[in-house]
Amino acid sequence: MGDFSRVPLGLVAQVVQSNVDKKSKEGETPVRLLNYTDVYYNESIDMSLDFMEATASAEQITRLSLSVGDVVITKDSETADDIGIPVLIKETADDFVCAYHLSIIRPDKSRIRGDYLFWCLKSKKAAEYWESRVNGVTRFSLPTIIISSLEIPLPLIETQQRIADYLDKETSEIDTLVRELDEYIEFLEKRNNKFLIDGTKIFDQDIPTTRLGWHARIELGKTIQGEQQSPADVLQKYVRAGNIQPDGRFEGEEKTMWFTPKESEIYSLKKGDVLIVEGGAGFGRSLTLEKDLVNWGFQNHIIRVRPDNGWDSKFIDYVIRAYKAAGYIDLLAVGATIPGFSSEKAKKLKVPFLTLEEQEEIVQDISRELSETNRIVEECTELKEILLKRRQVLITDVVTGKVEV
Repeated sequence: MGDFSRVPLGLVAQVVQSNVDKKSKEGETPVRLLNYTDVYYNESIDMSLDFMEATASAEQITRLSLSVGDVVITKDSETADDIGIPVLIKETADDFVCAYHLSIIRPDKSRIRGDYLFWCLKSKKAAEYWESRVNGVTRFSLPTIIISSLEIPLPLIETQQRIADYLDKETSEIDTLVRELDEYIEFLEKRNNKFLIDGTKIFDQDIPTTRLGWHARIELGKTIQGEQQSPADVLQKYVRAGNIQPDGRFEGEEKTMWFTPKESEIYSLKKGDVLIVEGGAGFGRSLTLEKDLVNWGFQNHIIRVRPDNGWDSKFIDYVIRAYKAAGYIDLLAVGATIPGFSSEKAKKLKVPFLTLEEQEEIVQDISRELSETNRIVEECTELKEILLKRRQVLITDVVTGKVEV
């Protein structure tokens, strides 16, 4: 094994903080900007990307132009784990400049290669260093002195090249597998959606329809009450929009608010209730409660559907999910100031008018299909997580010399 002695980054590279904003100013030179998102969502940069256009002063262009082999990292963020994410510059142009909230790390090419430096900054040790030294409470930042003080392994240039070439190859193979898993998961999710749409018969012209509100009690939840207003008020958990996840999953943080004893009854949650997200990013999502939620209520971004006798809760849930999958619920929100699926729209929603036995048969078929598909999705997701962990461990072990290449 070669010498992997560690040295401060500032001894082998120059760290430059950018101050170029996204504005165009009269008298300045037009430039293309490497922005925060360009760094965050890529591992390497070439000129095929569509960069933002702005202007910069002559001094800024001289100081902040990007060269092949430079590494750029995110230096500011609202979350600490978004700090220090690197990208390697593989291609550049005379008008290509680094934007603000980023730091350029220019390697001394006689001592360290840019591609090797990039992989050092992708290692777990670098991430742990940033996390332990980042400044801020609500917004986080990496000062130049902190970046320059990061210690990195410094083997011979020839070893650096072998490491960079090896990691390029190995991570590319892992990335290909991850991409194929993502594509397969997407295919399975689309198949689930098609099975929901076809299975519930929501667009079957030969099936009579009725309105959901004629066969269920549909109520919107309680507006958030953060303080006790009466000695009789009780503090209870409540279902919020974030608790209702895709595919009918109930999870997320449990929050509480105050209810009057009467409201505890009005906003009760029982086995068989169907809950729908009324507003927000996930509007139209739904699930069926498999058991009573004792001492729980629900907030005013949740719609509770309590079906009448003769209606299967899961069938109604699947109908709503089928409409969501088909894009129909999104279509109902077009033109609204705040996109959402109101309780009034829920009441008017058309549902296939089927016997209880027919509903139960449909539910059985759909549940069996979704269960099998979701099992495969879960296995693919677990495999993807293993591959990504393997990728991270490989990078760290190779750049530190633990694994020789």
